[in-house]
Amino acid sequence: MSRNTKDNILYNALELFNTRGESEVTLRDIASACEMSLGNLAYHYKNKSYIISALFRNMLEERKQILRKVKELPRFQTLNDQLEPLIDLNYKYRFFYLDSTNIERNHPTIGRLQSRYAKFLIHYVHSAMEYTVATENMKPEKIKGHYIKVAEICWTLFNFSIERTRILEESNHVNAKELRLMLWNVIYPLLTEKGFKILRKVLVQDLESL
Repeated sequence: MSRNTKDNILYNALELFNTRGESEVTLRDIASACEMSLGNLAYHYKNKSYIISALFRNMLEERKQILRKVKELPRFQTLNDQLEPLIDLNYKYRFFYLDSTNIERNHPTIGRLQSRYAKFLIHYVHSAMEYTVATENMKPEKIKGHYIKVAEICWTLFNFSIERTRILEESNHVNAKELRLMLWNVIYPLLTEKGFKILRKVLVQDLESL
């Protein structure tokens, strides 16, 4: 199915931002990639900020669709199933993470929305941990406030996975399976024997393929 003009502009802009970095891409570059005049591009998006905002709204909508299951009980299988599409979404819009400081400085609204999402994810992970303690699949925390810090560690690992891969592996492509296992490695020492057996069943295919 062919893309309409606005979608085609966003598609090419995203490709350029991801490949070259947002700050290195001009409206003229995007117009050239779309094989259209600069004036025609400006008719649809007045400047680069409008394009970045539109891409961010698209990312939020796609993220919302993935997180529809958040209202379900936070079972290991549900959490694991949500991780891969969220990791893929981060990669699809990776320039937001690789250029985060610059984008949030120039687009304060995006920075605030990213901050709100970060707090939501941390709260969600922490709530899932509390539920897992209540079902005796995770040990009660020994030090008050420990598990909220663990939730923050999980968010940090998830949110900066692209930057980590770029630095350590000289690539922007995050291996979703490896990242899922890294995140679970943070959690599994805190599980009870019962919880560990359940998690192992969820991850059996990933573990066998390593």
